[in-house]
Amino acid sequence: MSYDAVVIGAGVIGTAVTYELAQRGWRVVGVDRNPGAGQGSTSSSSAIVRFTYSTRAGVAMSYEGLQYWLNWPAHIGDCDEAGFTTFTKCGMLTLISGDGPHLLPVPHFEALGVPYEVWDRDEAVARLGHLDLSRFGPPRQIGDPEFWAEPTSQLEGALWTPEAGYIGDPQLAAHNLRLAAEAAGAEFRFGETVTGVAGSGRAEGVVLAGGAVLSAPVVVNVVRQASTSSAWVRRWPMTTAAATCDPKWATTS
Repeated sequence: MSYDAVVIGAGVIGTAVTYELAQRGWRVVGVDRNPGAGQGSTSSSSAIVRFTYSTRAGVAMSYEGLQYWLNWPAHIGDCDEAGFTTFTKCGMLTLISGDGPHLLPVPHFEALGVPYEVWDRDEAVARLGHLDLSRFGPPRQIGDPEFWAEPTSQLEGALWTPEAGYIGDPQLAAHNLRLAAEAAGAEFRFGETVTGVAGSGRAEGVVLAGGAVLSAPVVVNVVRQASTSSAWVRRWPMTTAAATCDPKWATTS
């Protein structure tokens, strides 16, 4: 069978990619060895929505993603009788260590308008009276006599991002996206294992365990490499590419 794209994996990332391609008129199929959407690593995800990334692209993509979660029903449409997953905004605190990269996102926050506050030690304790900023480290084996040593210093403070939060049910999010993708014309093949990538030098589709070939000029692999020992994952390493987009939920701040 021929498609415009094959997406390997139907977790929250795979279903989101499938949905976006289908919305753009692509004939796309999602393939997953599990029996349903979001039943792999997505089902055990902490589902944190945060913006503390060290690159401008990472911060921009994560903050744009927040706008989708804030408008989730409008984004996917009324297509799931199971209801919608929900986003809870609770803020996120990142503890600052003098030798750590915890303040690397700040210039990106400034450039992109992501709200944040840098708290020194006194302000962090004043705001969160239960917070213990004692420094325990460096890491030691439990058999090391110094493992039980009392702290001798304090962390410098914390980075507060008030718009961060979490998704209540990441598996439901993947299910929402699956049905939205199907409503847009996408297909899914669950219980199917990809054993190879068709083509020589350039991907031309995927090969399934039963020998069937799904042909497509574009193959998107969103499966965690740690979850498979298949040689084809090592043979076709991931590459990076830059892209521009026109977000539906663009915001200014």
